[in-house]
Amino acid sequence: MLLLYNILLFIVSLFAIPYYGLKMLLTGKYRHSLGPKFGINRPDLYQDMKGKPRVWIHAVSVGEVTAAAPIITSLQSDFPGACIVLSTSTETGQAMARRIVPESVHLIYYPLDIPFVIRKVVRQIQPDIFIPNETELWPNFLRISKRQGIKIVMINGRLSPRSFRQYYRTRFFWKQFLADIDEMGVISEIDGQRAGALGMAQTKIHVLGNAKYDGLAAMVSPALREDIAHRLNIADTDR
Repeated sequence: MLLLYNILLFIVSLFAIPYYGLKMLLTGKYRHSLGPKFGINRPDLYQDMKGKPRVWIHAVSVGEVTAAAPIITSLQSDFPGACIVLSTSTETGQAMARRIVPESVHLIYYPLDIPFVIRKVVRQIQPDIFIPNETELWPNFLRISKRQGIKIVMINGRLSPRSFRQYYRTRFFWKQFLADIDEMGVISEIDGQRAGALGMAQTKIHVLGNAKYDGLAAMVSPALREDIAHRLNIADTDR
């Protein structure tokens, strides 16, 4: 199944790479991210990555970066000697990360799901654990990371009705890659049920809520939180 996936990926890339390359030349879009997506980064980028454990968090774009920020803060508090790497798929996500993520966090672009690119980036980062934010399932990355002994813990996992229908039609394919995930934190019970229906082991599924909204709530000023609690006639438990 992985071979079939890579054949399809190769066919798609024959059209996608020229398209995005031309778009970059004409509009300037993707010029910062296209090279890094193929594993082409500054040599000093990896040399500056020091500390243990080495934690790689992936956040696709702006919303996922917002959700990852409080998790990064918590990790730095609990593991002050850790090396934390944050990857994004989009340039807007990278810009947001530069605004709200501590400077000590190493920022990279998530590599394309091409085996030789994945192996190169994984070898250079050498993560102990990979934490995808939301339901990011890239078969080559999951399989290569698993074979390298990297723990994979998903956070903020969610499956919209539309995404679930699409995954469910091909669940025979996705089940083997879900097995590569060590633990999965999901937003709600329904997300957990959908993940289970796709073949994720129920013992690995944990309902943890939405880190994005929890993080935003944590940034609300005490005065505003007290005013909202008063208006809604509820107890402000964080006071």
